[in-house]
Amino acid sequence: MAKPRVVTDMQIWMLETGRTDVSLAAELTARFRNPAYAGMRIKEVNERTVARWRKGLQLPRYPQQFALLTELSAGRVTADSFIKAMTNSSSHT
Repeated sequence: MAKPRVVTDMQIWMLETGRTDVSLAAELTARFRNPAYAGMRIKEVNERTVARWRKGLQLPRYPQQFALLTELSAGRVTADSFIKAMTNSSSHT
């Protein structure tokens, strides 16, 4: 029997805006290389990481990642939406 698919706010937003894992990873990496984010250890986000976030399998590691996703999505992708997705995915196992 197939597992039910969990649809996340990030998936919906990415579909509506035409973003792919690769394009969003490139956009985030470009923003994180900005001097405003100089204090962060990670300067790069790869498409595998974005895919894990999109599927609700992993949370972003730093608060700045949540903040930037929330900013880019005009408030649609938030820390709460990630928690909701992870809670839903664990209840379907």
